[in-house]
Amino acid sequence: LMTDLVDYAYDHPSIARVAAVVDVRGGGPSGDVQAALKSLHTRGVDVRTLFLDASDTALVRRYESSRRPHPLQQQGTILEALAAERDLLGDLRSEADLIIDTTNMNVHDLRRAIEEDWPAPPAYTAAQQEAREAELRHERGRIARARAEGRLGPDDERILRGLG
Repeated sequence: LMTDLVDYAYDHPSIARVAAVVDVRGGGPSGDVQAALKSLHTRGVDVRTLFLDASDTALVRRYESSRRPHPLQQQGTILEALAAERDLLGDLRSEADLIIDTTNMNVHDLRRAIEEDWPAPPAYTAAQQEAREAELRHERGRIARARAEGRLGPDDERILRGLG
């Protein structure tokens, strides 16, 4: 799905950047994610990975306060589930571009940490911006024609909302 998301973004010029979240609830091995990342790198896509971590103590406290079981907990303890999760995600963690320890953070601290350690990409050059605006005008025209002809699909409706 990650490569499909990137393909969708490339096909729709109004989408400048995308983000995908991966966790153990997906059930697939981290090797699938690593293969998708490698495929995107091979295609020349600028992919950066962020890994969020926290101490076992903090994670146990968070799960207990939410009164929800860990996705891998089954009949075991939260600590056993955390150990299984760390094992499943170990390779992804070791290859991450940035690892943030959220043990002592709230959501506001996390946002600041990401913004400080991971600045936004540089702004488009004037030529790049002009090209993107031309693509957006073309896309708006295509969608307007589809609407007039009664051929507007669900993706077009979603794009139209995004184009404003």
